[in-house]
Amino acid sequence: MRTPLHETEDEFRFDPELAGKLLAPTKHERNRPRKIGRILSVAVSLLASEGVSGFSMRRVATEAKVSLSTLQHYFQNHDRLLSLAIDSLLGKYILEYTKISCDSNLAPEQKLGMILDDMFRMTDNQVVRNFYVSLWAQTATNKNVRGLVRGSYSKHLQTLEQIVTTMRPDLSRARISWMVTALAAQIEGLLVLRVIEPKAMPSWPLVTKNCKSMWLKIIKDA
Repeated sequence: MRTPLHETEDEFRFDPELAGKLLAPTKHERNRPRKIGRILSVAVSLLASEGVSGFSMRRVATEAKVSLSTLQHYFQNHDRLLSLAIDSLLGKYILEYTKISCDSNLAPEQKLGMILDDMFRMTDNQVVRNFYVSLWAQTATNKNVRGLVRGSYSKHLQTLEQIVTTMRPDLSRARISWMVTALAAQIEGLLVLRVIEPKAMPSWPLVTKNCKSMWLKIIKDA
């Protein structure tokens, strides 16, 4: 059974205002950003809960309670709608992590800990896991999606590198880049592991707790 859209939106912390800014309002459509934000929120929820197979212009129009012609007026085609939905969602996380990294009231270890906690929380969310599995599948066949994901991941790695650099200014840039890449790869691996759920796997809270402690120690002792 599909996750209710409002629950999916809350889990994703989707920001309609941010999404709306992707397409500026016109003189005749002052509510355009809000309407587009709502449509993109529905599109993200549908992609996350049902995957690419359940993602279509007609289905999004039905869930968003707009006509198909209205949806096509705003987004033209399936690929454009898909790309904007992904860009809106990934951009929201990048914005949040960037804010954490720039918070002068937090120590570097706290910043990294907060981001790790949020990333581990995402791996424990079935809707989020489904979204990323669908997203990875799209990157293999859709050039536009692959470009969006590559750009977002690059920004994410840059944010982590900035935090680790403040924690360990004595390390070379190359070493920090290697550590951050390995950290990001483990997060992706944990997401896959959570999907498969091997029988011998320890409890998930224990796994994420130990992984967080391990990475903070690795960076501290490197």
